[in-house]
Amino acid sequence: MRVKGIKVPKEMGELVRRKMIENDLLSIGMRIISDKYHIMIPIKEGVDHSDLLVLRKTFEIIDMDVDFLDQRPKSYKELIDIDHSLKKLLPSSYDILGDVCIIKLNRKLIPYREKIASSIIEVNKNITKVAIDNGVKGEFRVRDLDVIIGSDDLETMHLENNLRFKLDPSKVYFSPRLATERMRIATIVKNERVLDMFSGVGPFSLNIARHGTPREVIGIDINPSCHYYFKMNISLNGLDDNVTALMGDSSDIVPSLDRQDRVIMNLPHSSMEFISIALDVLHTGGYIHLYSVMDRSSILDTVDRIIDSGRSSGKKLEIIGSRDVHNYSPTQSMIALDIMVK
Repeated sequence: MRVKGIKVPKEMGELVRRKMIENDLLSIGMRIISDKYHIMIPIKEGVDHSDLLVLRKTFEIIDMDVDFLDQRPKSYKELIDIDHSLKKLLPSSYDILGDVCIIKLNRKLIPYREKIASSIIEVNKNITKVAIDNGVKGEFRVRDLDVIIGSDDLETMHLENNLRFKLDPSKVYFSPRLATERMRIATIVKNERVLDMFSGVGPFSLNIARHGTPREVIGIDINPSCHYYFKMNISLNGLDDNVTALMGDSSDIVPSLDRQDRVIMNLPHSSMEFISIALDVLHTGGYIHLYSVMDRSSILDTVDRIIDSGRSSGKKLEIIGSRDVHNYSPTQSMIALDIMVK
């Protein structure tokens, strides 16, 4: 489409674009185009030439050929034709692991699950499979998934912080919502022995090996599928010399290990049960990073329990940091606690 536009040096483009928006001069929905030195900004059709006077004095007004922007919906909710009373029950977020989307649905929305899944794929072109999360279940605490669209084979490749993770979310638990937290921990590790007591497929261990400077990283998991993918992911990321994957119960394995400088405890519903084991393997001056799902109203009680656990083990503990990592339910959050052994 041929329209009037304004030719602006690149270094001034963003300033001019904002001024045009403020003065209702910008043609919303049309592409801004550029060459090596300039950007060409389309002018709103029907604008009075007197409004362009200040622009004409400063910049060149040109004729330009321009396309309309892709008007894809910003949210899958815009595409679903259901009753308004149900629309407000649609979840505002979901987990994406590689090409797999995992979503929790209110039971009233189950009859519309195909519509919901199709809409999610429409706005996320990289997704090929959508599954409903029916909760974490079983001995290894993995998600019970019901596939709505796509193959029942949910094995996928997930990218995080310049690392690749092969995994199957129906066999292992993996939360993409901890990506920032994993990077935070990784970057504070300096010449330390690090123990990842509940490693899963290795996201904490591999982030630490890639983005920190550990002396050694050991990861343990009791789930054979986690161990299988953890070993695969170590090799996928070229970290065979930096990370050791062990399979078994941390309660049995940890007492046989050398002293550690830092312990990661990411077992959200059971971490508290293993504090004494972690304390026994830690140097004085070492750190625990504990992740636990808890009621927001009970955080202080949890802190008191941790301090008491330290006393029972003959250790003085100090909580040096805490974060609400993400919501888990209307009343609960995943809480991260940084603990120092004094």
